[in-house]
Amino acid sequence: MQEPAGGATVERGLGRGVSFLRTAAYLTIVLAGLKFAGSLLVPIIVAAFVAIICAPAVHFLVAKRVPSGFAVVLVLILVLGSVVLVSIAVADQLTALSSDLPTYKAKLQTHYENLTTWLEGMGIELAPRAEQSPLDPSRLLGMAGSVVGTAAGALSNLFLLLLMVAFMLMEASGLPTKIRRAVGDPDAPLGELEAVSKQVWAYLGVKTAISLLTGILIGISLAILDIPYPILWGLVTFLFNFIPNIGSLIAAIPPVLLALLTKDLGTAAIVAGVNVAVNQVLGNVVEPRWMGSRLGLSPLVVFVSLVFWSWLWGPIGMLLSVPLTMVVKILLENSEDLRWVAVLLGPCDASEPGTEAAA
Repeated sequence: MQEPAGGATVERGLGRGVSFLRTAAYLTIVLAGLKFAGSLLVPIIVAAFVAIICAPAVHFLVAKRVPSGFAVVLVLILVLGSVVLVSIAVADQLTALSSDLPTYKAKLQTHYENLTTWLEGMGIELAPRAEQSPLDPSRLLGMAGSVVGTAAGALSNLFLLLLMVAFMLMEASGLPTKIRRAVGDPDAPLGELEAVSKQVWAYLGVKTAISLLTGILIGISLAILDIPYPILWGLVTFLFNFIPNIGSLIAAIPPVLLALLTKDLGTAAIVAGVNVAVNQVLGNVVEPRWMGSRLGLSPLVVFVSLVFWSWLWGPIGMLLSVPLTMVVKILLENSEDLRWVAVLLGPCDASEPGTEAAA
C-alpha cells in the first residue's frame, strides 16, 4: 500500500517540476519577444499611458455634451501645445548647457584640486591625480541631458504617437461592447475589468500629477535662486520622479552641483534642502492621500524592476519601470490564481492584496 503512495508522490513532484520548467520556458520566450520588439512596443506603451492619463479629460468634455471626436482633438491639441512649448524651452537650455560645459569643467577642476590639496595638508594620502577629474561635469551634468535626449528621441515621431493616442481614446468608449461581443454575451458583467482600469488610471493619473507638480515647484525654486537651466531641471525632476526612492536623488544632483559652481556652498545647501522638502511633502504626504495609500511595491521589487525594465528597453524602460510593474501588480491582484504573486511583490507590511493600489 505504501509503494503506490510513494510512486504517486514522486509522480506529483515530477509533474510540478515539468510544469515549472514549462512556465520558465514560456516566460523566456515572452521576454525574448519583448526585447526583440522593443522598438515597436515602447511607442505603443507610451501612447497607452498617455491615453490613460488623458481619458478623464475626454470623459469630462463628453459629459459636458462635447462630441467625443471633438473632445479627443481638443485634448490632443492641449497635449501637443504643451509638449512643443516645453521642447522649445528645453532645447534652448540644452544648447546653452553644452556651450557652458567647458566653463563648468574648469571650475569643478579647480574645486577638486583645492579639495585634494586640503586633504593632503591634513595628512590624507591620495592617489596620483589624473589629467581628468573623476567629477567631470560632462558626465554628471550630461547625464540629465542624455535622459532628456532619450525621451525626446522616443517622442521624435510625435505625430504617430498622438495618432495612436487619438485612436485609443476613440476606441475606449466602445471597448466594453466589443468585449461582450467577443465572449458572446451581450450582458456579460465587466466589473473586474472596470476595477482594473480604474486602479491603473488611479496610479498613473496621480503619479503623473504629483510628478508634474514636483517638477514645477523645483523649476520655480531654481529660477528664484537664479540657478541656470531651471526648466531643464524641472523636466528632469518630472521624469525621474516616476522612479521611487532614488529618482529624486539623481534628479537633484545636477542643480546642486551647478549651485555650487555658480553660487556658493550655502546656495547649494538651499537647493538640496528644497529638493528634499518638496519630495518629502509631495511623496510622503500628498501622494498617499491622493492615491489612497503608499506605493504597493517592496523596495527590493522597485530596484529589481528598475534593473529589469532598463535592461529590456533602455532609458525609457527605466523611466516606465515602476508604472509598468504597478500595472502588472494590479492585474495580478485581480486574478485569483496569481494573486499570491502580487502579495510577493508588495511590501512586507502590506495588508490585503488589492488595497495598496486602489484609490
